[in-house]
Amino acid sequence: MGGAVPEYATKLFPDFREIDPKAQSAFMIPQQPGYTFTTWQCDCNKYLPWLMDQIKAMGGRFIRHHINAFRDLKDFDLIVNCTGINANFITNDKKMQPDRGQVIVVKAPWINHFYISGTDTYILPRMENVVLGGTHQVGDYNLKENPEDTKRIWRECLKICPSLKYGEIKEVRVGLRPGRSAIRIEVEEMNLDGKTVPVLHNYGHGGAGVTFHWGCAIEASDALQTYLKEKQSNSAQVQNLFSSLADCNSKFESKL
Repeated sequence: MGGAVPEYATKLFPDFREIDPKAQSAFMIPQQPGYTFTTWQCDCNKYLPWLMDQIKAMGGRFIRHHINAFRDLKDFDLIVNCTGINANFITNDKKMQPDRGQVIVVKAPWINHFYISGTDTYILPRMENVVLGGTHQVGDYNLKENPEDTKRIWRECLKICPSLKYGEIKEVRVGLRPGRSAIRIEVEEMNLDGKTVPVLHNYGHGGAGVTFHWGCAIEASDALQTYLKEKQSNSAQVQNLFSSLADCNSKFESKL
């Protein structure tokens, strides 16, 4: 990797160091300076199903249903809004904008290290495949593959790791990162057809949702508990919500 070093790097990564110039020269596209460090990576193909299983084990249910507006959920006592890029439409949040990402998924089990060059070129090995990227196209809602992006990603990644040419391209994926100037975590009271319902917003994580998700979940839970404590004495409905939330937090923490 290359570029400016953030101040927190040496604190978070004990083995963070600048690559020796002789070692750096072995790369096809040497950058000066370059850095190396060890970190962990989350394979969401494995992690997200595990999270869903934890929720199901606590009695949670998953219902797939299209929502046009919050009033479609008026029968619920609490709404948690984690709608990603669609928060742009359901909340009319003008700060939201898509950050289009396109990647190539390759089967190349010999790739064991990650590589990042600049902001758009990266090689990220996972448990069963390798992700090659990428793009950061702000304001672009196109979910179809752009062949020119695919060619560029493949070309630039081969410069870093030529052995990728022996890999098997499995698919090209396109997604929209929920871009926003800042993550929105707050409780908003909404009047839904005469019923006051608290809506807990937690969206706008851009391309760092997996990185931030645990901390944001804690902050969102704290925001909701603060709100419920303020309302607790005025509503039996809120008291039940507060009790259920505390019980849910306790059960989930016991599984970690």
